Amino acid sequence: MNSEQKKSLAWTLALVLFLAVAIYNRFDWLGLMIPGAILIWYGVVGPTLWGKTGPRHQKWSSLN
Repeated sequence: MNSEQKKSLAWTLALVLFLAVAIYNRFDWLGLMIPGAILIWYGVVGPTLWGKTGPRHQKWSSLN
């Protein structure tokens, strides 16, 4: 397991812990905190999931 994988695992565990605490304590603005935390996690961990290049979209050409 390399350092990027360890970092993404740590961020994932932090997200799960934050969501558990937020739901247990019934924070105000919970409906905004959950999607916001998931989006932040996705922004931090996303590059690791796709090898730092982002999701690959295959472009189709009319010349094929």
